[in-house]
Amino acid sequence: MSVEPDNKMKYIKLAKNTVIASILITLSLSLLEIPKSYFGTPVGIADEGTSDITFAKIEDKDCQNREVVNIDGKRYVITDSNKTIASYLKYLEESFLIEKSKRFDVKGKKYIETPSKYYFVDIGIRNSLINFRQIEKTHIMENIIYTELRRRGFNVDVGIVEKRKIDEKGKKDYRQLEVDFVANKGSDKYYIQSAYSIEDNNKKEQELQSLLNISDNFKKMVIVYDSFIKWQDDNGIIYISIYDFLLNENSLKEA
Repeated sequence: MSVEPDNKMKYIKLAKNTVIASILITLSLSLLEIPKSYFGTPVGIADEGTSDITFAKIEDKDCQNREVVNIDGKRYVITDSNKTIASYLKYLEESFLIEKSKRFDVKGKKYIETPSKYYFVDIGIRNSLINFRQIEKTHIMENIIYTELRRRGFNVDVGIVEKRKIDEKGKKDYRQLEVDFVANKGSDKYYIQSAYSIEDNNKKEQELQSLLNISDNFKKMVIVYDSFIKWQDDNGIIYISIYDFLLNENSLKEA
């Protein structure tokens, strides 16, 4: 996608805008997601069973006929400032500073309108914006994996896996689990988790929950920061070192 010459000056001016700088720095510090604080204070409870973002009209007397968004069971009013931020994010995308990864319902086979994740095209921009402080290795590793997958020609989404069960008291328990990357290219598909370390059993279980709840037969992988020989567990989940992933162009296919 090319940037029209007439738009270049607009992007240059926008880059100097303090709001743009604020958004970029926020992305740099918050795992590349726009926080809910940008949507303001909740104005009500979302409809039962609503876990992703949906748009509707709210009938509250203070917000009548205003568009609202449902996030994690709470309602937020969409204001002009929210829309402005969305516009700025689009400008940043079109300037090739960041890329958006949409959320994909793995079981429902559809995209869902929840807050997208944003990744820096150049991780050096992220580090420079925060003056090389708060170097969160987990965040940086996730960004590097995303960038490498895109470089290899994959379409990369964030996977959402629904888990429903009934507890001992007969109460319904509904959860949404996240797969860091659903990488697609032609007939190839990979479910990938980024994990800085899996030495802690609780952390390992957390990383595996979403993968274990996917029933199809595409490869499920965990990319780990540590250096080790590739291996596969009893559930068919493949563990590969970040070094092997980056240094071998065919690391996913050969796994």
